[in-house]
Amino acid sequence: MRVCVLGAGIAGVTTAYRLNREGFDVTVVERQSCAAMETSFANGAQLSVSNAQPWAQPGMVLKALKWVFKEDSSLFIRPALSWREWYWIAGFFANCRAGAAERNTAALVKLCLRSRDLYYEMLERENIEFDFSARGVLHFYLDGAEYERAKRLGAWLADDGRVLRTVVDAPEILRIEPALERIADRVVGGFYAAEDATGDAHLFCRALATICRDRGVEFRYDTAVTGLTPGRGEIVVGTDGGAVCADHAVCCLGSCSPLLLRSVGVFVNVYPVKGYSLTIQMEDAASLEAAPSVSVLDDRRKIVASRLGGRLRVAGTAELDGYNLDIRRSRIEPLMRWVRELFPQISLEYAVPWAGLRPATPSNLPYVGKTRHPRLWLNTGHGSLGWTSAMATAEQVSHAIMKCRV
Repeated sequence: MRVCVLGAGIAGVTTAYRLNREGFDVTVVERQSCAAMETSFANGAQLSVSNAQPWAQPGMVLKALKWVFKEDSSLFIRPALSWREWYWIAGFFANCRAGAAERNTAALVKLCLRSRDLYYEMLERENIEFDFSARGVLHFYLDGAEYERAKRLGAWLADDGRVLRTVVDAPEILRIEPALERIADRVVGGFYAAEDATGDAHLFCRALATICRDRGVEFRYDTAVTGLTPGRGEIVVGTDGGAVCADHAVCCLGSCSPLLLRSVGVFVNVYPVKGYSLTIQMEDAASLEAAPSVSVLDDRRKIVASRLGGRLRVAGTAELDGYNLDIRRSRIEPLMRWVRELFPQISLEYAVPWAGLRPATPSNLPYVGKTRHPRLWLNTGHGSLGWTSAMATAEQVSHAIMKCRV
């Protein structure tokens, strides 16, 4: 049975890998020259179940209204005359209700726990080098009120049987990560998720795509999808390099998914939420010594830092500005300022800025499964958790397609 996977980001490559292992004849169509050149290229690098909670939380509406027009804030909205943007924002605010936030968090945690198990199973089978580190993720708080709210969420997770992180005080935080000594007197507490990990999603996707190709998966790079024609006997994927005929197609196009799907009457409430990162090549001994060895998350400013070998990846912020990929100095500067404040010995001379579009849904829950067309499937809308949850959603969609083969 032939399956065409649309997109070779983290969702597309893991889907191709899973389908290939299940015995399907797989073709992957990707507009870039290789895998993971867009949203998966330079993300925050955290495989973090402990952070598997939606952006939409109680209290976020007031925060968003404070941040909305501040270009250096954690969330910045550039107002547009787009019904899709305002429809997404309305859905996001609706999901900020306590009941919705709890349900969404429970679903995301379950999804990401399964994904983590699948990643570790894969790493036992495959030889993949991607600057992987299993030293955990350390959340720290400088604001007492936010820390108390976070502890309540942590208690709810523990009561529900999902103990994901350990409460740690300031001295314990410094013992786990001495590089945070400059803010020791300001830290009010935090959490340590020892089972979380980090790794370079781009390197992972490139390596996994090579494994897939060696096992018979066809990758058509530099090939853009131009249309879909679902039929009774097959589905035809139109591309600028000729048509691809398949028994099934899986849309893994991230934030571009709604642009293609609307042509066949399928609506998904996925909107591009731009995120920024810095990748700092640490060329000198002082930078290497000063950089954190454990991945850290500053919850108040929504900034993460992850060590990737001789590089430090610093990522954060969210911006609603349609499909604009411009790298704005006003959005990169908070990341640079954060590094200077916490790790002043790290040189920013070799810092490379990047921006990518997270395919976000209002709930943070991805679209996975069938559409109104029996041969067209979805695996898209992973938001900020694509790297963490992709293995589980790939399993879900491959199992669904397998049932059609029986």
